Amino acid sequence: MSPWRILPLLVLLAACGEPEAPVPEAESGPLPGWEHGPSGLRYKVIHPGTGEHPTPGQFARVHFTGSLPNGRVFEDTRKRRKPFEFMVGAGHAVVGWDLGLPFMTVGSRYRFLVPWQIGYGAQGTNTVPPKTDLTFDIELLGLREGVKLPGFPEAIPDRQKNTPSGLVYEVVREGDGPLCLPGKGYKVRFALWNVHGHFVISSETQDRFLTGDVDELHFGPAPEPFLREALPLMKQGGVYRLDVPPDLCWGPNAAHPRLPPNSVTIWELEVVDSRKLPEFRKPDPARAQRTESGVVYQMLREGEGKQPGPTSQVKCHYTAWLADGTRFDSSHARFEPAVFPLGKLIEGWQEGLQLMREGGVALFEIPPELGYADKGFDTRVPPGATLVFLVELIEVID
Repeated sequence: MSPWRILPLLVLLAACGEPEAPVPEAESGPLPGWEHGPSGLRYKVIHPGTGEHPTPGQFARVHFTGSLPNGRVFEDTRKRRKPFEFMVGAGHAVVGWDLGLPFMTVGSRYRFLVPWQIGYGAQGTNTVPPKTDLTFDIELLGLREGVKLPGFPEAIPDRQKNTPSGLVYEVVREGDGPLCLPGKGYKVRFALWNVHGHFVISSETQDRFLTGDVDELHFGPAPEPFLREALPLMKQGGVYRLDVPPDLCWGPNAAHPRLPPNSVTIWELEVVDSRKLPEFRKPDPARAQRTESGVVYQMLREGEGKQPGPTSQVKCHYTAWLADGTRFDSSHARFEPAVFPLGKLIEGWQEGLQLMREGGVALFEIPPELGYADKGFDTRVPPGATLVFLVELIEVID
C-alpha cells in the first residue's frame, strides 16, 4: 500500500462512509524541533538537501517509511528497494504530502506528522485504521518534468450569472462554436478547486475528460446535477468558471480531504470536442436476417479481419437504444471504444458479435430473453425490453 490516490474523488465517493471532519488550520501544543506547516502538518528536517524544491505538476521520486502512532510500519519502500513516484500537488498522494513536499529540496530527508484529516481520512485503508494520524519519513531522491497545473480562476463578480438552482457561472473565454445541446457527444476538460482556491484534481493530472451527451455527463459514480445544467449554457471552445453549491454536486459526501461534507466547489470547464451520435434505426426487414434464437441483424459494412470466438476479448464502438428509440448507452458519446470479454456480455451480443469480422458494422435487434430479460438494467432499461444496437467491431483481442 502507498499514499497513492489515483482518481481520489471516484474512490472516496464510492467508499465513503462516515463524513470526514474539516481539515484543521493549525494544531496547538509545542513540539520541540518541529516546524508548523499548513492544515496541521508538522515537519522536521532530518537531512538538508542541495537541489531544487518540487513544484506542483512535477513528478517526485521518493523513498519513504509510513508509521502508525504505535510505531508499527505499514509501508517501507526501502525494504522493497523500489522508490515511489507521484505528481506533486495533483491529488496523487495524501493531502499531507502535497502540502509538505514543497518544503523539501532534492537530496533532503524530512519527517512529517500528518493529521488524519490530511492523511487517509475517516475511511482509512486496509492497513491504516480510520482517523489515524501518521508519521512519514521521506527522502526526496529526484524530480522530473510533469505537467503544468491549471491556475485558480479568480471570480469576476460583474461577469457572474446565477441560475434559479443556485449555480453561479461566468465566461472566462467566449467560445466560437454552437451551444451544447442534447443529441451529441461532448468531450470536456475540467479542473476542480475548493472554495479556498486549493487545487483538487483536473484533466491534466488524471489524463481524462468528462464525456457523454448533455443528459449523461458525470464525473463520479453518483450524478452531479450541475453538469447537466451547465453544459447547455456553454459554447464549444469556451472556458467557464462555475461556483457549485453542495446540493448540485456531492452534498453531504466527503469527496476529498480538501472537500469536506457540504462543500461549495469551484470548477473550470472547457468543451474541447463534440461529435454527432448515430441516429436511431432498426434493422431493415428487407435486408435483415434472423438467427435461430431470435436475434435480428443487418450487416451495414462487412469486415475483413478476424472473427471473434466465444472466449475472445473485443474492442467495439456502439450505441444502444430501446425499441422506441430512447438511447440508453453509447461509447460514441464517450469518445472511447469499449473493451470487454465476449463471454460476459448479454447473450444477444455474444451471438451477434460472432457473426462479425474486424472492421464490420452491424445493427442488432435483440429480444428481451437474450438481453436483460425480466430484470432490466439499472434505471435505463426496463424489464422485458427489446434492445437495438449499432456496433462497430474494431478489434478482436485473443
